[in-house]
Amino acid sequence: MQPRWIGAFLAYVIFSNGVVAWAQTASSLVSGQVICVDGNTAARHAAVEFVPLSKVLPGMAAEQGVGDTQGTETDFNGTYEVALAPGTYVVNAFLPGYANDLKLLRSMLKNYGLDEQKKLVSALPQLTVKAGANSKLDLSLRRAGSISGRVSVDVGGVLESMGVTATLVLDKQAVPTSTDRRAPSAYTVTASTDDRGGYRIFGLPAGNYHISLTCDEGSYRFAGMRDGVSTIEPSRAGVAKLIVYASEALVPDEAQTVHLEDGDEARGIDITVPLRLLHSIGGKVSVNGAPAGGVQLALHKPDGTVQPTNAISMPDGSYRFDLLPQGNYTIEARAKGVSAEANKAPHGTVPVALLDTDVLDANIDLRAAE
Repeated sequence: MQPRWIGAFLAYVIFSNGVVAWAQTASSLVSGQVICVDGNTAARHAAVEFVPLSKVLPGMAAEQGVGDTQGTETDFNGTYEVALAPGTYVVNAFLPGYANDLKLLRSMLKNYGLDEQKKLVSALPQLTVKAGANSKLDLSLRRAGSISGRVSVDVGGVLESMGVTATLVLDKQAVPTSTDRRAPSAYTVTASTDDRGGYRIFGLPAGNYHISLTCDEGSYRFAGMRDGVSTIEPSRAGVAKLIVYASEALVPDEAQTVHLEDGDEARGIDITVPLRLLHSIGGKVSVNGAPAGGVQLALHKPDGTVQPTNAISMPDGSYRFDLLPQGNYTIEARAKGVSAEANKAPHGTVPVALLDTDVLDANIDLRAAE
């Protein structure tokens, strides 16, 4: 039987170690105020997030450990208070209409090596929290830029409830891994058009932007005018994914570039959908001369990509792809439900040079491979 004092000693050691362990991991209070610098006013109801450095730079995980992102919101006076575990955090405050520097940074980091990433991240506010030591950190918000305009169709009318996207474009010199003269980044902001075709995208940091309209529902088409508005209504499969850049470009290299500084309002950046430049490819599918319905058709675009939504031939064998810009296409037909690997299935292709008119006689007669 061990002496009674040994048990008391062990209890003391365990209790003491527990206190020490708790003290080492105890949260500390961080407080401060967020100011909008454009009016030197309190940033009311601004989001404030503390992101562990290892979450922003995964390569730093071994040095900094991995923790959880913590967030809070400012009060009416723009002040905040949050309890944080010990560690190093990247601090980000944001409010609609103001720059979100962390979002911008994260969209660019993949283009750089770890050393360059560290330099970029060092420009953001950071805070090292120590156990039991409260901290104070004030932050400021810069008014971001905005881009607005109108979306219309060259044959008349506007497009409502359509998504318009601003994509930050980086110069080649700013993107070490880019081979393009102007490379789009992962930083995008989207807004919808109103009943008059108008849009306004705000919260954009300084930089160069492409503005684009995307119709990527796959089974949609322009269906003409209704009460002065050009509508897009459900149709058959085969409508191409359509991207139109301001002012009416169909490829990024011809897009209008909009430059913004902090707080700029770029107005009148209109997009016109050039239906006069968009055409259709269609025809009939047959098997050994007989009309074939239910055949899957894929459209290979001029850039080598494949249209994401296939067409399916109708019972009379007819098919059609709409909203296509000029270029050299290839239509591939294959029996429905049969994969490309099943090379004995009836299949066929036809090349199509789409110029300034529709091509509706791109017929395909499928024959089983020998």
